[in-house]
Amino acid sequence: MIWQYFPIAFRFPVGDFSIETKRSCWRTALNALCACRPEGVTLYDAQQTYDVGTCGPVYLCIACFYGIKEARRSAKILYTLDALMMRLSIHQPFLQANALESFGPYPLLGTFRPDGRVEATEDGASLFEIQNVEPMRRGEGMRLLIASEEGETEGSAQNRMQTLGVEAADAGFCVRRIQIANGGAGTVRALVTALNGRYETVSVIDAAGERQKTIIGILPGAIAVVEAFDHDAATVGTLIRSALDLGFRRLRVAAGGCIDPENALCIAEALGVRFCNEADEPIRPDGESLRDVARMDRTGLDPRLASCECIALSVCNDTDDARIAEILHAEPRHDPVLCVLCAIGFYAESGAETVFRAIGFENAVGQADFVVLNPDRTDGETVRFALGELCAQKTPVCMIGPGNCDTDAWMREYPVLRGAVAVDAADADAQKRAFCAEVLPMVGKDVAKTSRI
Repeated sequence: MIWQYFPIAFRFPVGDFSIETKRSCWRTALNALCACRPEGVTLYDAQQTYDVGTCGPVYLCIACFYGIKEARRSAKILYTLDALMMRLSIHQPFLQANALESFGPYPLLGTFRPDGRVEATEDGASLFEIQNVEPMRRGEGMRLLIASEEGETEGSAQNRMQTLGVEAADAGFCVRRIQIANGGAGTVRALVTALNGRYETVSVIDAAGERQKTIIGILPGAIAVVEAFDHDAATVGTLIRSALDLGFRRLRVAAGGCIDPENALCIAEALGVRFCNEADEPIRPDGESLRDVARMDRTGLDPRLASCECIALSVCNDTDDARIAEILHAEPRHDPVLCVLCAIGFYAESGAETVFRAIGFENAVGQADFVVLNPDRTDGETVRFALGELCAQKTPVCMIGPGNCDTDAWMREYPVLRGAVAVDAADADAQKRAFCAEVLPMVGKDVAKTSRI
C-alpha cells in the first residue's frame, strides 16, 4: 500500500472469509463508494480473525484516496448512508491510515476508472465479477431508533441491531442504533459504543486458577468500566485491581450478573481484605467456608481506592446477603456483590438510570419518530425503564424479542406501545421475517413521515 494515499476501511463483521462473503462485502462497499466520485481510488483488502468491538472476525474493504481532504469529504458522505452504516461494524466503522498500518501489507485488488467501474488486478478479479453497482442512497423516510439489550451471548445486541437495521435501511428508513443496559450484561459495550470509548485487554487469574483475557471499558474522562456479568467474584476484584494498576482513578463496576454472588467476599479478598476463622487463621471466604469466617482485616485493602471515584451500578435483585452483610458489618442490600462493593468504598447508583443517562437515550428518543425496542427479557428492568422514557416523550414503540408477554396489559400500562412480537433471538432469519411482516406495519400506523435528522 502506498502510504501517501489516505485510506478508509469498511469494517464488516463476518462469519467466515469465503469468496462469497468477501464478494458480498465488496458489493456493498462499491455501492457506497460510487456516491463519492471515486475515480482513481485504489482498493485493497484485509481480514482480522477477532475484533473486540464485534466479538468476532472482521473483513476490511480498504479504499485509498489521493489526499486527506478527499478522504475526509468522502467519509462524511459515507456516514450519511444508512444502508451502509447498518452493515458495518457498530464499533469504529471506519479506520484511518494510522490505524491500518499495523495490518499491512495488503494485496492491490483494483482501481476505480472514470466510468465508475473497477479495473481489477489478478487478485481482485474473483471479487469484482458483479460490477453493476449504483450509488447507494441515504435514508429519506421515517427516523427509526433500534434499541437493543445484550443477552447472555457476547455481542448478541450488536448482531440483532445489525440484522434489524439492515432490513429497516433497505426499506428506506433513516436508522439509528443504540445499545441499552441496566448495569448487567452488555453495560461495558453499551457505554463504550455510545461514548466513543475504547477497550483495554487485561489478563486475570480466575477462581479456578486459570489465566484468561478479558476487557475493561475506557470512557472519555479516564473512566474505567468493569463488568461483573459472567465473571466469578474473584475475577471481578482482580479486574478492579487491574484498572487501578493501569492508572485509572474513576471506576464504574456493573454489578449485575456475577456467576457466583454467594462468593462475593472474594472481591474484597482480591483487593487485599483478609478473612480469618475463630483461631485467627486466614480463610478463603467462599462456599462452605463462609460460615467459618469470624472476622475480617481491612488493613490490607488497596489504599488507592480511598482516592478514587468509585461507583457500583446496581441491578434490581432480591438475593439473600445477610451473612455477608454480617461479616462486613454493613447493611444488607439484597445483592451480595453490591453489598461488598459498598463496604469497600463504592457508592451505589441505579444501573438503568445511570447507563441510560450516559448513552443519551433521552436525546436519541427525542430525535426518533418511532422506536423498535429489542430487549433480552420482556419483563426486565431495562425494558420498563426504556418504556417509561418513551411514555414521557410520547414516542410510539414496538417490542420485538424473546418470550411471551401479556401484550394487552403492557399496552394499557404503556400507551405508546403499539405491539409486541415474540421471536427467537438466536434465529436471524426469523428476526428478519418478523420485523418485515409484523413490526414495519406497526411503524406505519398514524406516524407521519419526516425529513432526515
